[in-house]
Amino acid sequence: MTYALDISHFTQSVSGDLTPEKIEKLIARGVERFVVSIADKTIARAQIAQLQPYGFEIQTYRYYYWSTMRQRRDEDVAFIEEMRRSGVNIQMHWLDFED
Repeated sequence: MTYALDISHFTQSVSGDLTPEKIEKLIARGVERFVVSIADKTIARAQIAQLQPYGFEIQTYRYYYWSTMRQRRDEDVAFIEEMRRSGVNIQMHWLDFED
């Protein structure tokens, strides 16, 4: 079984830094996959940079509101393509539609 952790609401102000110590505890618990929110691209880049050296499967997540869906989708496609060009193997992007 693969264990995944959704860190879409894991932010420095709420949970502190995603430190190597925290990551190693998660490895010890069998976590192999992370879901990162890309609503805030700065936070997403930092989290992906912290996770990538460990070889985790990284998936992305974003909530969309109908009124801004097309614009956000275009931003997200560009971000995922940027991450892939930099060597991040993102194969799944989860969508949550609100309203």
